[in-house]
Amino acid sequence: MWNISHPEMVTAEEYELYDVVCICSRYYAKKIAEQVNVPVIPLLQCTDTELFYPADTEPEAYENDFIFIGNSRGVSRPCVMWAVQDKIPLKIWGNGWAGILGGHQDLVQDISIENSRIPDVYRSSRVTLNDHWEDMLDCQFINNRIFDALACGLPVISDSCDELKEIFPEAVLYYETKEDFDRCIQTLESDYSAVKARVAAQWPLIKDKYSFEARAKELAEIAENFVPRA
Repeated sequence: MWNISHPEMVTAEEYELYDVVCICSRYYAKKIAEQVNVPVIPLLQCTDTELFYPADTEPEAYENDFIFIGNSRGVSRPCVMWAVQDKIPLKIWGNGWAGILGGHQDLVQDISIENSRIPDVYRSSRVTLNDHWEDMLDCQFINNRIFDALACGLPVISDSCDELKEIFPEAVLYYETKEDFDRCIQTLESDYSAVKARVAAQWPLIKDKYSFEARAKELAEIAENFVPRA
């Protein structure tokens, strides 16, 4: 098993059904290892670096300013609502926003977007907002949007956990409160080139340690070392 989301849905009994368990959180892998008898290995989320990669040259003008690609989940996602409240120029792709955005439904570009289009949207935008499901943040499961966006050279404003800050201490702008969020916006507006440079500097790290290719190699090694042969 490779558990990449919603840890609250998986029981210790289910983990025990597998030869080996991979979990996309070092913190939670250690916690589960204390509860089960099967080997537990941290294996973080990653990105397809053949699709998500930096632009050859920066555009003279960005097609999009602030973006958010995601459904509402039936809740008022704070980073989105703060952006709406502050009249930040935001474009949204996702479903379920009609009853939440009120008179700002015009921000929704479409209720969905093809995965193949997302890299180009990232490369033609100034910044993306990001958040995590509460249980994933509590268990320090870093979502793949972080890796996808940074791989494209796109700055990210995100909620935070210790594990995410360990990996990207400077490349992501972090918030916990509305005041933090406001400071992130101020940082972007006051020195965007510096923010962009810190993001661009992550490309070698992502390509080396957080690519599909890197994970495929790790999974092959795990299978070789832990899975019984027929």
